Amino acid sequence: MLPEELDEALAERIEDFYDEMMELGRELYEQEGDQEEVGYHAAGITVQLADGSNVYAQVDPQLLGRIMQVLSPEEFNQVVNAIVEAVENPDARSLCQRMRDSG
Repeated sequence: MLPEELDEALAERIEDFYDEMMELGRELYEQEGDQEEVGYHAAGITVQLADGSNVYAQVDPQLLGRIMQVLSPEEFNQVVNAIVEAVENPDARSLCQRMRDSG
């Protein structure tokens, strides 16, 4: 999620960079899975909040690896953004009620 006033070309470059980093993280995870375990294993995702600040959510590396096997970085980003939106802007209505109200 990027601020509205951000230049469209810059926003696209940021999103492309994010996607590249997600792909690199997935590749590194897969390579590490083929090697002997050394030290600690950690994985996480960067979450951008509505105020523009970034926070890091730690995720079990094996779980994140499984997620990235079936979702593209863009798809996973959509899921993460939906969760961030729901947390920052809670809406107690049911999904059915939201659909009725928006239509």
